[in-house]
Amino acid sequence: MPVPSYRYGKVDGTYPLLTVISERIEKPMVCCGYAAAHMAAFTARTGVSKRLVNEGHEMRTLGGRPHNAGSNASELRTGCKAATNVNLVALAKSSIPDRLAKGFAVVINLSYEKLPPELQVQSNAFGHTALLFGSQRGMVGYFDPLWDQGSSGAWVPWQRLLPALWGDGAHSTTVTRLAPSHTVHIAHGATVRTYAVSSKGCILKVNGSYGKDTKWTRPDSHADCNAPVHRNTCDGLSGANTVRVISGAFAGKTIRVDPASGVTVS
Repeated sequence: MPVPSYRYGKVDGTYPLLTVISERIEKPMVCCGYAAAHMAAFTARTGVSKRLVNEGHEMRTLGGRPHNAGSNASELRTGCKAATNVNLVALAKSSIPDRLAKGFAVVINLSYEKLPPELQVQSNAFGHTALLFGSQRGMVGYFDPLWDQGSSGAWVPWQRLLPALWGDGAHSTTVTRLAPSHTVHIAHGATVRTYAVSSKGCILKVNGSYGKDTKWTRPDSHADCNAPVHRNTCDGLSGANTVRVISGAFAGKTIRVDPASGVTVS
């Protein structure tokens, strides 16, 4: 089935929890732009479905082109606003990492043959549209409409993806986002334990230990996070209350919630 190799891991724990809205229901498959804009709208407003035949097709109709005729960035912005009341605005390539770090989604246009091989699921050369959502440690979350419906996004280093992107103005970002209902608080002097988590959700042992401790020496801090989850270690011998952090210094990481160590959630 058309899914990537996930060389750098799957994107999970985003807020809202995004998975691929696929164009593979179409024949021929020419709705990548509207599928990508549809995913962007899902991250920005409640009530947006994950079915291309709903909002995605309405974007196509209201964007100004018939079926099987592709799209351009301006038409995607027009269609997305008209169909979902979600604004997309143009931005430069250099601004993309900052928008992702702040929790916004970015619709990108690219040359498919220049994508990193681990993201490709076919071999021909063509213009293509995909979505970026999420960032961590120099990587961005990539969601491709050519992948199967409901697939996880794939982490990819920003510098590996950059050569495939078209020039400034061909990309669009949301200007609103859905704010998580939880906040993680890290006190000055706290010990922050980060965990590696398996695809099944359990805590992995890395270099002989569960978790890595970091001393937080900056002023008290807070960041968006998902709801707390109790995770067991993969051997089932212990566990911890954890959150997936969405913004700030620990964005994209799973950390321990431990009031005694200075890490709390509200």
